[in-house]
Amino acid sequence: MAHKKKGLGGGKLQSTPRTTRSEDISSFFPDHAAVQGDRRHSKMAPASDGTPASSPSCSPGPPETEETSIRDILRSLPTKEDMEALMRRMETAWESRWEHMSQDVLHLGSRIQGLEDSKDQHDDRVLALEQQVSAHSKYFTQLRRDLDDVDNRGRRNNLRIRGFPESQGPTEDIPALLRSLINPLLQRPLDAPLLFDRAHRALKAKGTPSSAPRDIICRLHYYVDKERILMASRNSNFQDRLGNPLQVFPDLSWTTLQARRALRPLTQILQDRQIKYRWGYPLSLTTIIDGESFFVSSPEDITPLTSALGVAPLTIPDWFAVPSATPNTGQIRSQRSRWQTPVKRRKPPQRSSDSPLHPLPTTPSSCG
Repeated sequence: MAHKKKGLGGGKLQSTPRTTRSEDISSFFPDHAAVQGDRRHSKMAPASDGTPASSPSCSPGPPETEETSIRDILRSLPTKEDMEALMRRMETAWESRWEHMSQDVLHLGSRIQGLEDSKDQHDDRVLALEQQVSAHSKYFTQLRRDLDDVDNRGRRNNLRIRGFPESQGPTEDIPALLRSLINPLLQRPLDAPLLFDRAHRALKAKGTPSSAPRDIICRLHYYVDKERILMASRNSNFQDRLGNPLQVFPDLSWTTLQARRALRPLTQILQDRQIKYRWGYPLSLTTIIDGESFFVSSPEDITPLTSALGVAPLTIPDWFAVPSATPNTGQIRSQRSRWQTPVKRRKPPQRSSDSPLHPLPTTPSSCG
């Protein structure tokens, strides 16, 4: 032990530099200033602070404030009486609303009832008007038939001769020309008397020399002569002295011609089957098929005839019916804008008789 002490005490030993602990571990900790800054920004109180941390148990203010706010909230809550009063107000408001709505519904019901009654009255009136219009249409159709019959009776002595060339002179003696044509047709002398009440060309403008000649319309004084001429023209080849073929027709009214044109599909079927038919007045068609006679005077009489012929029903318009009005397309005519409306010209003021006359100002012409 002494030796050891001597060795330690006899020689002077060199001591190694002693490093502080902070220098050895300072690299493992953040800077002290940064730590102090973190402590200032931290919500936790520093541990070295000797002031005790405040807590809800040791602060006298907050408990009393919370109790006061809770009591105020409880006092502000509605009571049973408040709820009952609110319900009573709501019931009163809803009752008034329902009362107004019920009155409105009753008012609407009365108005609807009035409209339905008015509609029923209008329906009755429209039905009566439709029946009246139908009756008037039938009556008007009958009047047209009677008027057409009167027109054809006034034309019963008339003949229409087609194909006779017109003379290039200013006038032509139509009665003399007709006698020279009709007497040979009736196998009579050329100078045999043939009495005409009137004879003239069709009342329209004279055409060019290359156009078709106008028809000759003549009225014979005797109906017997008219029928003889008509039958003879049907049974012979009627020509003039130059060899031009002539056609002779009875002079019929325009309505009768339109009706015969409408019945053309039916008469074409009869002609194709070589079935004879006859026209009557007022306009009618009579024919016999397999011993059964058919009389057509209106479109309703066509269906039995087509059934007997074994053909499909024909759609033929009523030739004596009242023409229907032009249907309304529903298009509204476009109106001009206000700026397109033409401005009415104002009349110049009338000059009094005693006012002096002033010469008109001279304006330069456009042509210089």
